[in-house]
Amino acid sequence: EPIIDYVADYTEHEFNNDDDAFIGFSDGDATTRFQNGVQVDFEAGTWTESNMLLVDQSLRVLHHKLGTTELLKPATGGANFLRMHGKRIDVDANTPAVIGWNIPGPTIGLTQNVFDLGTEWLAQTIFHEFAHNWDTIAENSTVDQFMALSGWTQTPQPDDTHNEGTSTGEAWWYRNTATFARDYGKLNPREDFATAFAAYFMNETGQEYQGGNGAADIPDKIAYLDGFFADFA
Repeated sequence: EPIIDYVADYTEHEFNNDDDAFIGFSDGDATTRFQNGVQVDFEAGTWTESNMLLVDQSLRVLHHKLGTTELLKPATGGANFLRMHGKRIDVDANTPAVIGWNIPGPTIGLTQNVFDLGTEWLAQTIFHEFAHNWDTIAENSTVDQFMALSGWTQTPQPDDTHNEGTSTGEAWWYRNTATFARDYGKLNPREDFATAFAAYFMNETGQEYQGGNGAADIPDKIAYLDGFFADFA
């Protein structure tokens, strides 16, 4: 029977088999993130039992999708660590709305802000950040097929056929006919994948997608994800 264990340090435990999954919860120090070159600061944060239970609802969805623990683990194996940070500091109209992130390893950072936004934003953020475990060719051998749906390329393209991605620090172009779950997916292919992945699960669980039209606008990407999940069988 697969084990799904929520622990502070999975290295203290032995994996019984490849079906086991370990999720580590840790309190986070004050931290700084950069979103498109803009600095965003956060207070320290502490997990509460009620917040962990809210997160568990979305982890349960990922578990039940395949009937295995595959989506709860990094593509390369090991554990996911969820680190709780506090609220954004000195927020103004020009501060990006950063509410979560995925640092390769992976450590998924969540902020108090996402919990304050409500259960749908929280669920969407969990799905989005776990999607980043599968958004590169090293993690997902079919991600190039996904990228082709929006025509992503790092070769400069003419304005009459392509738009430049909105991410700073890296150059990407996508077809101007491409559709996205929300505009955040226009940053780069990784955010396109993560927003589509989140839209898939928000639609499947009957929750309203936040910040865009979600699955309704991306039938081609939803079809890709159907195939992606089927490949785990």
